[in-house]
Amino acid sequence: MNLIEKMFNKNTLTYIANAGVMINIKDKKIIIDGILDKGPYRGPEDDFVEKLVLGKEPYHNIDTIFFTHSHRDHIDPEVLNELLKRNRHVRVICPTAATKLISSQRNYNEVLSPQIMTVAMKNHTRLEISLGDISFSAHRLVHDGVHHSTLENIAYSIYTGGVSITVLGDAAPVVSDYEKCDIPTKSDILLCPANYAGQKSGREIISSLAPKHLALCHIGCDEKELHRISTLCEKYKKDLPKKVSILTTPGEVIKL
Repeated sequence: MNLIEKMFNKNTLTYIANAGVMINIKDKKIIIDGILDKGPYRGPEDDFVEKLVLGKEPYHNIDTIFFTHSHRDHIDPEVLNELLKRNRHVRVICPTAATKLISSQRNYNEVLSPQIMTVAMKNHTRLEISLGDISFSAHRLVHDGVHHSTLENIAYSIYTGGVSITVLGDAAPVVSDYEKCDIPTKSDILLCPANYAGQKSGREIISSLAPKHLALCHIGCDEKELHRISTLCEKYKKDLPKKVSILTTPGEVIKL
């Protein structure tokens, strides 16, 4: 990006809640894991659902929505269905279990099915897809936690408008998993579970992916947890990218 482009750069990341964000790249708005139930994690602003479903700023003209997996702290299928009914141009990219969750809701209608693209993959495989104005590669990584190890978790490397975004979902910080999946490196921003900063393997994965900007998410509501993550980032700052954002304030906007 040259000096003139930087002066007029309006590319932004808006933090929605938990691991959910909206990426605004030129004329494209992409939501990632951002339509969700609160659960034990940070929830969205009180008027978020109304703004989203009714297409009010800043959540108007959404183009594509990505879901990494089917846990409710990443996807709220009822709200999503209402959004799709009112915005027939919106595309959804998600794994098989998420599609089943969406279609099992009472407010689902088969007329919505053309808007949903299901990414069905085996562990440690890669799939490349182009939607014209947005292209991405999908990589199935094992979900963190022994009780969720069989759940589909899809990492995405998304490219649009000259900007690349990598999102890991709740992938376990296992170096060998990443070596098998061949995720593109040197993305403009990497959206990553905050616990990666505190684990040697997690930091090794971040280093191998070599993002320009690291955004840490999926942080509990306890302020002690935020303090712990901030302390870890300071302790291991030599192992992390120079630009690190800790996402905790819903509605916060970060320039990319």
